[in-house]
Amino acid sequence: MATYLPKNAEALELYKKLQLAAHPECTGWFVEVYRSSLPVLRSEETRTALSSIHFLHDGARPGHWRELKSDELFVWQQGSSLQISIISPDGHLKELVIGNILTDSRAHEYQVAMPANHVFASRVLDSSSYTLTACVVAPAWTMDDFKSCDEAEMLARFPQHAEVIKSYF
Repeated sequence: MATYLPKNAEALELYKKLQLAAHPECTGWFVEVYRSSLPVLRSEETRTALSSIHFLHDGARPGHWRELKSDELFVWQQGSSLQISIISPDGHLKELVIGNILTDSRAHEYQVAMPANHVFASRVLDSSSYTLTACVVAPAWTMDDFKSCDEAEMLARFPQHAEVIKSYF
């Protein structure tokens, strides 16, 4: 199976310099840059306090809907602005754009938080570009905390948001 690489030249350079790897469950590439050694207790399980990665979002492919059992913070670093759609467990939809607020009128923040147990998806607003974010998860990321959500599940859970949900598939 061929490795999918960024099409954008600047994104490809970041991919190489940051030594990124394909993310196992999302579209894009990542590398873990920090994992705390500080232990925390969550639901009778000892975890590390937080983890951080660089994540390179591909403008040609929107991200998948996913849900984490931990809080996650996306911090925009460079590239195009990133739209994030977040749906709370009770069905409230929030759509935000992070990016350079000085040069892109669509961007309103440099960072966004996805609370635990909310589903979210993201897309680079310029399909020929990329977005580099720092993603911080607290308590720290583990694959056991991650759930990928398919279109049928999302439409069953949140039929009132069918148009937004389908736009990511």
